[in-house]
Amino acid sequence: MGRTHKKYLRGLYDGQKSVSEIIRSSVTSKADLEKLAQKLDLENVNFCWIDDYLPTMKNAICNIDSDHIGGTHWVSIYDNEYYFDSLGLPIARDKLNYLQYTTLPVQNYKFGGCGSYAVLWLYYANMNEIDKFYSLFNI
Repeated sequence: MGRTHKKYLRGLYDGQKSVSEIIRSSVTSKADLEKLAQKLDLENVNFCWIDDYLPTMKNAICNIDSDHIGGTHWVSIYDNEYYFDSLGLPIARDKLNYLQYTTLPVQNYKFGGCGSYAVLWLYYANMNEIDKFYSLFNI
C-alpha cells in the first residue's frame, strides 16, 4: 500500500492494521460495521435493509435481504447517486435502477467480508476518491 492510501487511513486501529487486513476480517454484523465506520470518521451512515432505503440517506450501508432471514449481503449507496456491490453484481432492487454502479468485483464470492468492503468504499466515496478505492485491488 502506498503512502497516499496510508494518509487517508491515519488513526484507523492506531495504524496497526493495513487496508488488506481490514478487508480480510470477518466484520459483517451491523454493530461491527458501525464501529468500523466510526473509526473511519464516516458521518451520518444509515444501516438498513435495502427495502427500507430512502433517497434522503446520503450514506447508506444496506443489507440486500430482509430482516426475517437475518441478512446475507451488504452493499453501499452514496449520495443517492452511486451504488456499490463488492461482488460486482447489478443493483439488487428495481426501484434503485437510477443509481450508477460498476460491475467490477473486488471480493471473492467465497469470502464473507462484504460489509468491510461496503464501509471502505463509502469512506472513499465521501472523499470523492472512488477510483483510489478500486486502485487498491488487482482488477
